[in-house]
Amino acid sequence: MGLAVNEYNEADICRVNLSPDGSDVQNENPLKCPQCERTYSRRSALLQHLQTHSSRLPFQCIYCHKSFKIKGYLTQHLLVHKSEKPFKCTIAGCDKAFKKRRKLQDHLLSHGTERNYSCHVCGKAFKIASTLAVHMKAHQDLRPYQCQQCGMAFKFKGNLKSHIRIHTGERPFECTVCKKSFAQKTTLQIHMRIHTGEKPYKFMECNQVFACHTTLRKHREKHKNGPKPFLCSICGKGLTCKHTLTEHIRLHTGEKPFKCEQYGESFRQKQALKDHLKRHESVQ
Repeated sequence: MGLAVNEYNEADICRVNLSPDGSDVQNENPLKCPQCERTYSRRSALLQHLQTHSSRLPFQCIYCHKSFKIKGYLTQHLLVHKSEKPFKCTIAGCDKAFKKRRKLQDHLLSHGTERNYSCHVCGKAFKIASTLAVHMKAHQDLRPYQCQQCGMAFKFKGNLKSHIRIHTGERPFECTVCKKSFAQKTTLQIHMRIHTGEKPYKFMECNQVFACHTTLRKHREKHKNGPKPFLCSICGKGLTCKHTLTEHIRLHTGEKPFKCEQYGESFRQKQALKDHLKRHESVQ
């Protein structure tokens, strides 16, 4: 029988293929873990692995006092308390950096096109296994993260952290342009579009564009359920907005008033011209 983990110490390991000077040489015969039968070529590697089976947590963080089985785990954890992000993305044009190597490895997968991780409930596919794991919680009724002040519960820890700022009044995300601050990072990102003019959400029926998804959703509902007082004099179709009617009539007349000065191509809609110009800018 193998020794219990807590009894299996360095002296026991050193008896196996011990070198004359006691150094950590590579062994010709692999050293086997008595708990899980994984094998290692060096005693030091086996020693470190054995600590993963132990209940002892000898390495403690000096900042938050969280303890770890292996020194390497503590080293990784200490980065949480520092602003340093040593693991940088190597893809050209991407300046993202991470505190943990695993996070970088996940991020690098996001640059690829393959989506090998599929949800067995809805079929949605993801590039990263951890993203799928987060998504699966959306299909569960469990809400394990509860606010201690008001009792409201959440599926995700991040949502609870954002919610708690309602009680604390904390607004850690500040706009670099106007210095306005926000409780959530996503709210800051939407706000920044006021300064940049970016409107990434497009409604295909009328080609209107919006800065945030919520505004797009409201506009879509307006088209679906709202009154349609603007009637086409040619086909009688009703539309919700006057400018949508104007664009619709161009389908009948063939009018294309928006012209690309560089290539001479014309478009019925102003947004179509803007999209055309962006495509040319991206290939230059």
